[in-house]
Order: sequence, then C-alpha cells, then structure tokens
Amino acid sequence: MGGPVDCRQQSDRQARTLNYQLKAARFPHHRDLTHFDWSETPLEQARLEQLATASFMDQAHNLILVGGTGTGKTHLATALAVSAIHQGKRIRFYNAVDLVNQLEKEKQLGKAGNLAKQLAGWMLSLLMSSATCRSLHPGALLFHLISHLYEKSSLIITANLNFAEWVQVFVDAKMATALLDRITHHCDILETGNDSYRFKQRKKLLKNNNPTSLPGKYSMVIGGNFWMVIDIETTLPKTIQSHHRQRS
Repeated sequence: MGGPVDCRQQSDRQARTLNYQLKAARFPHHRDLTHFDWSETPLEQARLEQLATASFMDQAHNLILVGGTGTGKTHLATALAVSAIHQGKRIRFYNAVDLVNQLEKEKQLGKAGNLAKQLAGWMLSLLMSSATCRSLHPGALLFHLISHLYEKSSLIITANLNFAEWVQVFVDAKMATALLDRITHHCDILETGNDSYRFKQRKKLLKNNNPTSLPGKYSMVIGGNFWMVIDIETTLPKTIQSHHRQRS
C-alpha cells in the first residue's frame, strides 16, 4: 500500500496528464457548464449535465446542437468536450481550414487516410462556419473522414445552415444525404433556439446606458474514445429530426 509520497506522485501525474490533454485538444477558448447562462437557453440543464458524463460515447452516438448564431452551441460543445477530457477521453480541436489543409496535404503526399486512422482513438472537435465551408469546398475529404469514423467514433455537430445548404458544403447532394444519414443514425438533436445571447446582452446594455439611443427595430446580420465536434453553422430541418426518430 503506497504512502503519502506515492499518492502525491500519482496525483501529480494525473494533473500533468489532464493539463497535457487540455492543451493537446487545442481549444480556442476554455468553456465549461458552470459558466453557462441557463436562463438564456431552452435546453434542460440536467440533460446537458448527463451528456457531460460522456457516456453516450461508449456507443459511438452523436450529438447535434441546432440553433441560430450566438445561441451557445459552440460554448456547450466545447464545455462537453472539456468535461470528457476530465473523464479520461482524448480530444483534438480543428477549425475547418486547418483540417481540410491537413487532409489535402496528406493526399498530395500520397498518405490519404492516415489522419482518419490516427483519429479513430480520439475525440475530435471540428469547427466550421458557413463562409469557410463555401470557400474551401471540402466535401469529399470531410465525407471520407467522417465515413471512416462512422459507428467507431462520436461526433458533436453544431449547426445553423438550413438542410439544403449542406449541399454547398459537401458539393454533391447525394454525398450530403449519405453523410447526414450516417451522422443521424445514432444521434440526439438539441435545439438551442434562434435568439442570439450576445445580441440580447448587448441590447440590454444599450438600453440600460441610453434608452433613447435604441432604434425601433433590430436586425442580426470519435468507436471508442473519439469525439468530433463540428460547428457547421447550420440549421437542420425537422425532416432530420423525423428521420432520427424513425431510425432510433
């Protein structure tokens, strides 16, 4: 039985491992559920806290967060990923530009498929905006990567494009349909609403500071231990939710 020194050394090793995995994930910002404003979301706190146990990853199930810009999708996805690291999972965060560039590079070097094999034991956090997707046209590369991970890894996707616009991301309509069929096969879909939290907070601030300055109208312009978080900035339609219910 180890003494105090052994316990302290083990604790130090665990802390170093945790810090290493948090850095290796390469999150742009640290987020957690503790600092999430639950009064500004239609989602149930208990449901998110249950997902934070990362137990759904054991069955390689996926999660889609659907809602407008500024409704907390990326915050929640990152917070769930951070929580999963605390459960011993490994995560890697990519934005779409970096990921597609890496896939392109390995293809040019004749090493296509290497990254998919490496990520099969990881949780991957992938952040994509609609503008980025349209400029990169990364469809085939992402399709093959995600298809390789199908039923082997868990994905988290945040979305606010409508379903028809997925064709712009994956170029080919049949490819987009096939991909969504895989993603939604074992999947929970959570709706975060359409009212931007940041916009509402800014509106309150302006109103409190200078009520007369506000205009009358506003306009807002991975299976095993792998977890992929995709922020495609998309709004998936009710048809996907119906499809999920039929498949589940």
